[in-house]
Amino acid sequence: RETVILKEYLENHIQQNVTLKELSELVFLSESQIVRIFKRDTGKTPHEYCLELKMEYGKRLLKNTRMMVREISEYLGFCDEHYFSYLFKQKTGNTPLTYRAAPEGGVPGRG
Repeated sequence: RETVILKEYLENHIQQNVTLKELSELVFLSESQIVRIFKRDTGKTPHEYCLELKMEYGKRLLKNTRMMVREISEYLGFCDEHYFSYLFKQKTGNTPLTYRAAPEGGVPGRG
């Protein structure tokens, strides 16, 4: 039950950098309990889940809008576009601009 609440909260606050403290206050559990329960139920920590959400949302924005990488980075709450680009490439195998330019679905065999 807590994991469902936490996932929904993270999805609804994708533009913010949600802290473990906020999550623990939301479901009245300690930060370590949050991480343990969330990882047990999803296979990921809340942070990993949140980054995955942001990357998926970033992919949609790259394919479906004309927003610049800087704007997408800011929209998703990253400190700068270079960090967003670094994480995007790490998670998808493509830079944001390569992903945007590729046919639908990205570079074959990649993110």
